[in-house]
Formats: sequence, C-alpha cells, structure tokens
Amino acid sequence: MKVLQVFGHLNFCGAESRMMDVYRSLDRKEIVFDFLSQTREEGDFEPEIKALGGKVIKITPPRQCGIFTHIKELREVFRQGNYDAVHAHTLHQCGIILLAAYLEKVKVRVAHARNSNTSHTGLKNALQVQIGKLLIKLFATDRIAVSKLAGDFLFGKSPFKVIPNAIDVFKYIDVPEDKIQSVREEFNLSPGTKVIGHIGRFEPMKNHKFITDWFEDFSKSHPDFSLMLVGEGSLFDEIKNNVKERGLDKKVIFTGKRGDVPVLLKVFNVLILPSLFEGLPGVVLEAEASGIHSVVADVVTKEADMDMGRVHYLPLDKPEKWGNFVSEYALMPRAEKDIIISAFDKKGFTVRSTAEKYTEIYKGK
Repeated sequence: MKVLQVFGHLNFCGAESRMMDVYRSLDRKEIVFDFLSQTREEGDFEPEIKALGGKVIKITPPRQCGIFTHIKELREVFRQGNYDAVHAHTLHQCGIILLAAYLEKVKVRVAHARNSNTSHTGLKNALQVQIGKLLIKLFATDRIAVSKLAGDFLFGKSPFKVIPNAIDVFKYIDVPEDKIQSVREEFNLSPGTKVIGHIGRFEPMKNHKFITDWFEDFSKSHPDFSLMLVGEGSLFDEIKNNVKERGLDKKVIFTGKRGDVPVLLKVFNVLILPSLFEGLPGVVLEAEASGIHSVVADVVTKEADMDMGRVHYLPLDKPEKWGNFVSEYALMPRAEKDIIISAFDKKGFTVRSTAEKYTEIYKGK
C-alpha cells in the first residue's frame, strides 16, 4: 500500500515529528510512505526518510507558482505515484490537495486538523480559509483531528475522528547523561542554573513577546534561572534584538533549530507554553514523557494532559501567576519512568496505537 504524506516542509516541527514517529514504527513491507514537501528547500527529515526507504517529492509553493500551476503539479505527483491514499497535514490548504487527489481518483483522501485556529489575517486570507474548508468538506473521505478543538475549527459540523498526537515515550525517557551534560556545557550552564524552556517556531501564535516580557520581570527575583528558546521563524531576529536591548542576553539562550529535543527537555527544569492557540501541543506531550512540569496558557486544549499532575493551565492576562508556578515546579523531581509509560498507555497516546488507527483509515476501514 502506498500513502503520500503531504506537508508544507519536512523540518523539525510538531506534525512532521509526530508522523516520523509513526513512520519509524510501521511495517514498511506492508505500507510505503512517500513525503511531499511544498518547498524546494531541503528539509531536516529528508536524510532519515530516504534511509528508511521513503521517497521525498518537492513541488513549488503555491504562493510562488499560483493556484492552477500548483494543482497541476499536485495532479502530476498523484498520477505518477499511483497512491492508495493521500494524507494532508496543511490546515485549510488540505482542501486544494484533496481536490487534486479526487481528480486523480485517489480512493482515500485524508484531511488532518492539527491546529485550533490560524494566524492568517485579512479579508483575502479569511476567504482562502473558508474556501479550503469547503473543499475539505467536499473531497475528504476521512477527517482526522489531534483534538476536538482542532477538528471543530477545521471541519465544523462534518464528522471527524480524534486521533491524538502520539510519541515514542522511550526516546524522551532514556537519554544518556553524557548528552545532557554536553548540552549544558555547550550553553555554559552552571550546575546551579535552573532552565525554563520553550520549544516552538518564532511566529505570532507562540507568543514569544509574552515570554520575554514575563521573564524580564521574573529574572529580577530569580537570578539562578535561565530561559532557553528553541526554534526559528519570522520573528526570531526581532525577539533576539529585543532581548539584547533589555540586557537579558546573558540570561536568554537562543538555540536556533535543533534535532535533539529529547536531550534539551532533560536540560529543562520546566516548560512554558503561552501560545495564543494550539491544536494539540506535541511539546507538552514531550515534556510529560521527559518527566517535567509544563505551565501552559489556559486557551490550550486540555487533551494534552496525561493526568500525571504535570500540566498546569494559567490565564495569559495574569502573568504574575506564571512566576509562582514556574519557580515551584522547576524545583520538583521528574516523574518516574513507570508512571510515564503507564499514563501514556492508559490514554492511548502510544505510537503503536496511532499507527494502527492510521492504517485502518488508509485501508478504507
């Protein structure tokens, strides 16, 4: 069985990371994944995909070539690949992808809702979102959402299945101590320094301004804490310059894009996530698998909580409360291995469970 996974790019981001966990766990003699990237740039996961026997296909982004050329390129990919299923992970843009798949008679056409809102603004973008949603309604044979909130946003009243983002918990539990120490040395973290971590693209929805505003005040009374910001994006330079102007550059670490998230999470003492919206934040699941506490904006879906008492929701309009929670939870020991494994198994957030559900959809069951 041949399945095409469609992304905007193949970098170290949430959706791509979660599908790579699934891909690694599959019986690749039974199901073959190809990956379509809507950019000509090389993606972080490309070498591993090829090493696992997968194929990476690249097309021109629609904003560069226009919608009709984009559909033509998609149809050519589907025609040549002779796919049994197409699985799109591109929010409302799934609609165009599934329209092209329908025109090429792909039997199983899956739209995947991974976010509970969009950062696209303006009348033109609002119209594109509505058209995309309509196309999904017309041409998707199956609709998947990482949470009810994400499904309601993208699919409205159309039926959908909630299949949570599952992760390989052992990857986050069993991290060699020498790797952890190596990262601490890389960023000159003294043994007594506590690390507040954030992982996410530097885009408006991730709310980095809240983080830096809050940390400026927090650091005055907590000199033994550092802030580590992992990722890149359109606001990276702006946030970095802002931190420097405030004189916080010795306390705030910008790692850029990283491929060693399980190690970084072992360096963190606590995770913060003040996002304006999320579908199902994979980084919170990763933090729980690593055994640390997360302090999260209360607008984020509660489905990311594995009921280990490790996720704490706070309002964004009360930043003073964040400091109390962060300072308290940063001092707490990590959850034990057996507790983590049991919690993820009980919730069905295992890679094996997710892979089985995807496989049933691809087979038309």
